[in-house]
Amino acid sequence: MKLYFILFMLLPSAALAADGSSIDVHVYINTVIALIALGLAIYEGWSNRKHNKLSVKPKIDAAISFLFKDGEFIFSIINNGLGPAIITSVKIFVGTDEVDSNLSLNNRFKKAIQLVAPGLMGHGRLSSIDIGFSITANREHKFADLACDFQNYVIKSKTTEAELKNNLDKITYHIEYESIYGEKFFLDSSNSGW
Repeated sequence: MKLYFILFMLLPSAALAADGSSIDVHVYINTVIALIALGLAIYEGWSNRKHNKLSVKPKIDAAISFLFKDGEFIFSIINNGLGPAIITSVKIFVGTDEVDSNLSLNNRFKKAIQLVAPGLMGHGRLSSIDIGFSITANREHKFADLACDFQNYVIKSKTTEAELKNNLDKITYHIEYESIYGEKFFLDSSNSGW
């Protein structure tokens, strides 16, 4: 704004054009200043919207716990982001093969466990996530929290603890989710380790 006043004081209010007619310099200066102000206002609006999107961005991570001695097996997802994560798709895989998507999420998870460890099914809680389900920031949601007799299973199936762990590690889930602004994100639990 100070620049405008300096220019206003230094320049005459009218200048002569090449043909001898007068040109009002202040009109041009006002137009340039108005265009600069408009550009700054547009940039500020874009910058604020970008900041608002970042301030509610979700980030889901997978957590898998396998406690052989305690007989506990947990699959869960955690929203470590700043805003809610809205689930749009959940797929469960055994290796590279998708478990039948026509089944409910609970039944897909049970089927996946039976495919990698036939006869292993403990007691516990299998949770369902439906399309549109929202996980708030800094919350954990457990797919499965199972109490299994791993030691007895290993003896009966003649496998080792490491083999059982490797078999259970074949189960992965792919979750598509979005922010409240509709930005899409993807979680592949195969990128998470034990």
